[in-house]
Amino acid sequence: MNWGYKILILYSLFIVGILTMVYKASQQKVELVTENYYEKEVNFQDQYNRMQNSNHPENKLVINAALGSAEIQFPSAYANSKVDGKITFFRPDNKNLDFSVPVELASGVQKIQSEKLSKGYWKVQIYWNADGKPFYQEDKVHIQ
Repeated sequence: MNWGYKILILYSLFIVGILTMVYKASQQKVELVTENYYEKEVNFQDQYNRMQNSNHPENKLVINAALGSAEIQFPSAYANSKVDGKITFFRPDNKNLDFSVPVELASGVQKIQSEKLSKGYWKVQIYWNADGKPFYQEDKVHIQ
């Protein structure tokens, strides 16, 4: 076998390898983080303002999560204020486990019970308003 055949075999193996990678990549499940990505990008300044409002230590939320339940402690400064908003539990590896609940405080604490809160990595996104001021906090939670 001369060197010409060896080069032909090498190129053939390379092409087969590339085609195999293209096939495997096309079989991967791809989920968007959010369906309205472009709308969120356009409204990013509002989101940035919410995050800036939440950056102060007195406005930080405390999140405690366990299997099947979560508890979110809101700042005591807003205990007597009207607080509303939305809490989203986002599971990056499984879109079917994502869920949202409205903010409903009882003594400054939001308790959430859900069978969807399974073991693994979660992102908790909290949009909330108090005294007409918007806030946003995102935390990562690992449930074991």
